[in-house]
Amino acid sequence: MLANRAFLPDAMHQMDVKRLRAQLERDHAGRSIIERPERYPTELLCVIEEDEDHQTAVGFIEEVAPHSHEKSTETYTVLQGRLILVRDGIIRLLRPGIAINILPGTIHSAEAGYSSHGHVALVRVVSRPPLDPEDYVVAEATSVTDAPAERPPESEAV
Repeated sequence: MLANRAFLPDAMHQMDVKRLRAQLERDHAGRSIIERPERYPTELLCVIEEDEDHQTAVGFIEEVAPHSHEKSTETYTVLQGRLILVRDGIIRLLRPGIAINILPGTIHSAEAGYSSHGHVALVRVVSRPPLDPEDYVVAEATSVTDAPAERPPESEAV
C-alpha cells in the first residue's frame, strides 16, 4: 500500500520541497527544519518548541518510511489534508483534528492521502522526550524468507 517514493528521482515526487520549505521558513522564521530522507525529502518538519520534556514540530508529510523510536512517544495530529498511518501493521486514516499516539518500539509509517491539499499532509508531531536523531530506527524490510524456519519433528529410532 505505502509506496516507497523516497528513492525516486526528485521530479517524480509530488511534494514541492522548495515551496513547502519556504512556507515553513516564512511561518516559523529562525527555526530549524528537518528534511527526511536527505537526498529526496518526503518529510519536512520544523521544530517550533523544545525543552527537556518534549519537542513539538509542524511540517509536511508526503511519506514516512517504516521506523520506530526506542525512547520517544510521538503524537501525530493532522492539521490539513489526510494521513494514512500504519502502526504495528494496522492502517488508520487520520483527518484534520485527529491525533494518534505511537509508543516507543512501535514500528510506524505514513503516507499522505489525496485531498484538496494535494498529496501532502500538514501535521503536528509532539515527541516525549524530545526526538534524538539516534532514536530514529529505520525498520528492516521483512519477507517470508526472513522468518525462521521450523524444523520438522525428528523421527524416532525404531
